[in-house]
Amino acid sequence: MIADPRKTGGESSPYLEVGRFGKSHSLHGECRFFPKPGVEKLLAAGLTGFLRSGRGEFIPHRIEKLTLQKGASASRGAMFFLKLDRIQRREDADLLRDQSLWVTTTEEWVTLLESSEENESFVGYDVYDERGLFGRVLSQDETPAHTIVLIEHVSGQEVTVPLIEEFFQIDSSQNLQGINLEMFLEDSHED
Repeated sequence: MIADPRKTGGESSPYLEVGRFGKSHSLHGECRFFPKPGVEKLLAAGLTGFLRSGRGEFIPHRIEKLTLQKGASASRGAMFFLKLDRIQRREDADLLRDQSLWVTTTEEWVTLLESSEENESFVGYDVYDERGLFGRVLSQDETPAHTIVLIEHVSGQEVTVPLIEEFFQIDSSQNLQGINLEMFLEDSHED
């Protein structure tokens, strides 16, 4: 589903959501960025994106730098490191966490986002368990049996979990409700 495609009253929105920011990555304002599937084809340095202010205004920012995370694959729910022109310090980048990046609506963006909706991506989703926030989905991989997700736990550790009903319930607000996920975290501690 394309985020915010219509304003109240059915009027078309001039902006489309193309991804979400994660943790800051460097002292100079670089952030982790989780694009929606397929949009990495149009993301590039020099592109003007928009951040939504607390008052709902869209503030333009130019992408200075966009780097695919080492070992990531753009076809499997990639994660990028992204630097915006007006974000110069880690403290500023920390404020972007969980915010969305928006672009001006064009036919090319709409077509790309609609065609990528067929394969639902959980990259960027927050994962909760019985104790609260467990982590965030960094990437996903499709296997013949089921989808596998890589989750960055709140402690910074990465765990791999099969995306099946035994371990997850999906809600409509870009969250995954996990069940018994701690057993995967404990398995990652064993040597």
